[in-house]
Amino acid sequence: MRKDKQALLAAKRERLDVEFAKYRSKPFEQLYRLIEDEEGGEIEINGIEMVFSAFAVDENDGRLGVLVEIRRMRFLGWSQVQVRGFYASPNGSTVEMENEDLWGHGY
Repeated sequence: MRKDKQALLAAKRERLDVEFAKYRSKPFEQLYRLIEDEEGGEIEINGIEMVFSAFAVDENDGRLGVLVEIRRMRFLGWSQVQVRGFYASPNGSTVEMENEDLWGHGY
């Protein structure tokens, strides 16, 4: 992999980790709002425009699945998606999603 591509992926991962930590520290009530009101928008990383988003899914067991992603738009559609997710409970506890959980949410 070229150094500039490695640097871009590392910068994306770093930004994703920052955003993930920010959302993971929010109270359940604020996260619950993400079910109907996705947050995010255009961001720039290393001079490249990307889209950041955070949203929640009701897991129907009292928990929320919260997903934080950064996408880069390419010529024919989305590519280079990086995502992290966690489950949030009303008592304030969180558990990071495993790869299988992310796959279950369409990643």
